[in-house]
Formats: sequence, structure tokens, C-alpha cells
Amino acid sequence: SGDFQSYSNDGNYWDLTLNTGDSESQIFLTLAELGEIPEDFNIRVLNMDLRYELPPNSSGQYTQRYFSNHASYRLRVAVGNEDFLAKNDEGITIAPEEFRLAQNFPNPFNGETRIQYDIPEPTALRVVIYDMMGREVRELIQSSAHPVGFYEIGWNGLDDHGHRVASGIYLFSFQSEAYQTTRKMVLLK
Repeated sequence: SGDFQSYSNDGNYWDLTLNTGDSESQIFLTLAELGEIPEDFNIRVLNMDLRYELPPNSSGQYTQRYFSNHASYRLRVAVGNEDFLAKNDEGITIAPEEFRLAQNFPNPFNGETRIQYDIPEPTALRVVIYDMMGREVRELIQSSAHPVGFYEIGWNGLDDHGHRVASGIYLFSFQSEAYQTTRKMVLLK
């Protein structure tokens, strides 16, 4: 689109529809018609449907990944100072820069432990607790489209049937489309 209006004193935003059709590829957006941007202004490209901010790559392009259940996306390109961007982001916060699974805390634990993780882009996600024999003990998260954000979940030492598990070492596995990792934790009684 070439219909970018000039900026107010605080900024401006434009709501767009990105039609992807049958394309199963990533789509790269280049914002070439924004003109001279004031030094104290920033640019945010928001996916209003999936509720996340598209990160720019090193070339200044914004990447919209393919998701099988979307043929189009509502995007918002916002340019302005921090106050303007905060007022016009529809509650979409800045996404984490990368996937992250933190070590549980406390560890060792008795009762409940907390697990923090970050999701920088919508993704299928599964977080599972395994015993040291590799048997699934508890599925904490199963999502086909987990939203972007900073999260924390808890595990209370119960299996999928609601039974308390034995003391010992357990593994928690984080499995997304783009990132997989596993960490150890110790349950004491």
C-alpha cells in the first residue's frame, strides 16, 4: 500500500489486511513508504488476529509466518513515540526476543514448583513432565496455537490421573515447532 498519511505530533497508525491466499511460505513486509521518521519515533508491526508483534529482521523487514488456519491477517503498522504506541497497541505487548525455558523454582521442591517460559511467536506447544524411565507423567500444556508472551505455570507433583508421584528426578520437556529443550527437576517429600 502507498496510502501512508503524514504523522501527527505523537505518531500515526495504519490498519491493513494481509491476504496470504494459499501461500505456505513466510511473508516479508518492507515498509518503504514511511518517509522521514522523527528520531524519537519507533515502529511496531502488530498482528491483531494472533495478538503479537512481528519482529524486524536485520534488513528491516517484518516476517509473518504461515499458519494453516489463516488466509489473511489484520495488521497494524504503528509509528510514534512510546506514549502513542502504548495507547494504540490494543494491549499487545512486546514479544520476547527468543524462546526460553527457565529452570523450575524451587528446585528441589516439595509441594509445588514454578516453571517460566517465553514464546516469541504463536506456535504449537507441548510441555510435559516425564519420569527418568521416559514415561509421561503429566501433560501441563497442549496447544495448537499458543499465544506470544511471558508465562509461568506450576506443577504440584500430581500425575495426569491426580495421583501424587514418588520422590525423585523428573524431566520437563518444552516442545514447540521451532524450539525443543528438556530440564531436570527434583521432587522431595
